[in-house]
Amino acid sequence: MNVKNGLCKICGNKTRTSKVKTCSKDCLRRFFELRRQSPEWQNRKSIKKIFCAQCDKEFITSKSSTTAKFCSRECLSKWKSINYKGRKLTDDWLKNQSHAKRRENIVRHGDYECEVCKKKFETNLSLRSHKSYCSAVSEQTNVNCMICNKVFKRQRNYEVHVRLKHDQIRNESHRKSVSEACSNRIQQKTLKEELNFLCKLQEFYGKENVVHKFKIEGVNHEYDFYVPSHNLIVEYDGDYWHGNPKNHSLTPAMKIQYHVDVDYTTVALNSGYRVHRVWASESHEYPTKIRDLTNV
Repeated sequence: MNVKNGLCKICGNKTRTSKVKTCSKDCLRRFFELRRQSPEWQNRKSIKKIFCAQCDKEFITSKSSTTAKFCSRECLSKWKSINYKGRKLTDDWLKNQSHAKRRENIVRHGDYECEVCKKKFETNLSLRSHKSYCSAVSEQTNVNCMICNKVFKRQRNYEVHVRLKHDQIRNESHRKSVSEACSNRIQQKTLKEELNFLCKLQEFYGKENVVHKFKIEGVNHEYDFYVPSHNLIVEYDGDYWHGNPKNHSLTPAMKIQYHVDVDYTTVALNSGYRVHRVWASESHEYPTKIRDLTNV
């Protein structure tokens, strides 16, 4: 394949192809400089001329640019070195900062004294770090364990000690708060329709004869309801999640859930329990309508 060589527009040397305008990077840089200086390029509508904020030299930039202020990086670095030097020490800069930023994060030199132990420091940050471990301050905030009289310097360490060492003899109010939180959590995870069905079972079998969320020993599954007097497990199945073919076209997830229901039903039957499965849409007809998975 023959490639036609071109001529460099700056030095006149041969280039690799005729489409390339210059022979090297130096010539390319010089080519762009000459093009910017040409009157045709400077009179374009998409550019504008502004003066450098540092050296007052006129330079060209895009008309859409709103942030160009310097003609080169050298002018930008000079401007920053002058205007940003010691900005944290000037009063004007401090006035523009929020209270949270300038509170104690800025180093200030002077005579700073600890209010408790009267020890002196040269900077405000040294005093702040001293207060975190000052023995005199910690003595005022010590926490004594009411059970074993052990002393702790921080409230957090005391709470961890009580939870690990004295968990069995904590007060009853704490246990009640934990039990109430657990019951609220169960109610949040339970559908309102399922709770209504629970009320119907309590009316049918007796209020004290229905157990909600029943577990068989050795089985990692919670059955919805259990009636001890009849040795009966009742499962309340939602039409969508368990895949009622009368109301929904079965998806792969619904088909998987069907086999899961069959497995847990078989486990309960082999353990000696009776099992009733009820669709949510047919729960008002219980116990006349029951799903039969025993023959699968």
